[in-house]
Amino acid sequence: MGPDATAFAYRGALATVQYTATWGDPKKAPAPFDADVRGFRATMRQWLGDAAYVNYADPSIEAYGPAYWAANYKRRQQINHTADPHGLFASPPSAKP
Repeated sequence: MGPDATAFAYRGALATVQYTATWGDPKKAPAPFDADVRGFRATMRQWLGDAAYVNYADPSIEAYGPAYWAANYKRRQQINHTADPHGLFASPPSAKP
């Protein structure tokens, strides 16, 4: 399948990377761990780019469309508005321009 066959444009990718952090003590604030993850993602950007896999939701991604759906985003938005005009199935990545 070509990259424009479905909403998922990265079918030709060799692998995916998920940036995440976990910690054992729920009393510890997540801020330093989030900062580490975002810093690592920023460091790796020069080799891996800004693409993202939609099932690895990342609230730090500001431009959801290009990151998750690349050139397919505009078509995806059109389908969303037709199939779900009231936003019943909307999520931050699907609602954000």
